[in-house]
Amino acid sequence: MNPTIKSLLGLIVFTVVPVMVLATIYFAANTITLELIKLTSKATTGPISVNQGKPEPPSQTQEGHRVGKGNDLEKVPQSLQGTMISPQIHAELPLEYYDQSISAPDILSDKFNRIPEGFQIPSGLRERVGFWLDIYTKYSSRFSVVHDSTYPWIIYRVLEDSAKVPVAKKQVRAVLRRLSQKKYYGDLQGEEFQIYSLFKNVEGNRRNLFLRALRNIREQRGQKDFFRNGILTSSKYISEMEEIFARYDLPVELVRLPLVESSFNLRAQSKVGASGIWQFMQATGKHYLKMDGVIDERNSPIKSTQAAAKLMLSNFRILRNWPLAVTAYNHGANGLLKAVKHLRTKALSEIIEHHRSPTFSFASENFYSEFLAALYGEKYQEEIFGDIPKYPPLASEGTEIKYYMKAKTICGITGVTLEELKLFNPDFRRKIIGINTFIPAGYRLRLPNGRKAALDLFNLRADEIRKRFSRS
Repeated sequence: MNPTIKSLLGLIVFTVVPVMVLATIYFAANTITLELIKLTSKATTGPISVNQGKPEPPSQTQEGHRVGKGNDLEKVPQSLQGTMISPQIHAELPLEYYDQSISAPDILSDKFNRIPEGFQIPSGLRERVGFWLDIYTKYSSRFSVVHDSTYPWIIYRVLEDSAKVPVAKKQVRAVLRRLSQKKYYGDLQGEEFQIYSLFKNVEGNRRNLFLRALRNIREQRGQKDFFRNGILTSSKYISEMEEIFARYDLPVELVRLPLVESSFNLRAQSKVGASGIWQFMQATGKHYLKMDGVIDERNSPIKSTQAAAKLMLSNFRILRNWPLAVTAYNHGANGLLKAVKHLRTKALSEIIEHHRSPTFSFASENFYSEFLAALYGEKYQEEIFGDIPKYPPLASEGTEIKYYMKAKTICGITGVTLEELKLFNPDFRRKIIGINTFIPAGYRLRLPNGRKAALDLFNLRADEIRKRFSRS
């Protein structure tokens, strides 16, 4: 045979024939996939309500008052606006709750015994926790509290107009400067006397105290409306979050920490890169969660809760103390362990007073007090806010994606819409995910209850087809 013809025949055998075989397999697989989708979708009835068989929650898409920590997307529904508490707040007025027969001291002393023993307020933190309870339950975001950063409960001004804050700080600074220059304090009057009196229970040389206070004037925005909305949003997830912490033998009260971190805003992102309701930084999150161009599991309330439980358990095993373990969530366990060894104490109030470190700043000093304030505020929510309507739990089940699949294929198999897919899987990067986006193999998908079986059946039949073709 002519060598040229022989070469051509070889080329056909080794290139064209395999291509034809692969094409046949591809079209066959697509045909089978379509058939599988038809078969598995018979078990479903098209797009479902997230709360099938349960009363519909108030819609968050209606026009309403925008709330949420750093969140312009969460809104209070119109059906809830009538129950929003908007008391006339002034620095001289007593704290007013929905139930005016109860006061902040009643809540801080746990009048109705709703707080477990392990989370009673340590004596050295009571004033600090009281300050944060007011921030979460008294002052709405319309108000700016001008206060001392070392002793946050020392409040100089409460302003409704944030534009006036710089002027107020300047005025307070001028008074503190005059006080720091005095040798005698027996003839004080007006604002000098008022500010001097705020420090009467603080030990130390008066002149040095006022000099330090000059550098420690701080503004804190109120959080009452954010906090209330956080309680509302948390009702979708908190029961499952408690189950996760209970499986790790952790106190379920700890799942109130996202009220501090993010007000349960699923899209919360900080300026330094923390994300999700637990505000995981990327460096920490990568040890527990999947993050890539399509997926960021920090934004899944359930997956990030599993990660938070692991981190909390690790902190507690190192520090053996919940005030320190919770603080370590913000500051890091190693830094606190060094402070414990240096000061020879595990009392957080002692560490706050005596530990000096550039990284142990206002945020770390106040983190546990903020958590306790949020816990107490949530446990006494009815007395503070009245009845807050709740969403039913977001009932769902998980399954693993075994093969790279387009989002539309998953929707076709399970009978959910793309919006439902995003709702149950907020760890999809919203700017990336679309109907033609490929979902990576190994991703743990969450679906409405009753829709997992269709995808599992599809995966089972796809496995059988692959085995059949691999043998042929």
